[in-house]
Amino acid sequence: MIGALPNWGYSRNWGYGPSGGLGLVVLILVILLLMGRI
Repeated sequence: MIGALPNWGYSRNWGYGPSGGLGLVVLILVILLLMGRI
């Protein structure tokens, strides 16, 4: 998770880039995990 945070910052600068898809997937997984814990 720690390694995904900086990638998300870069993906935002890229916009629609190769790492943008991975960033979205990671964000969705994190949100699902947080919702599941709550």
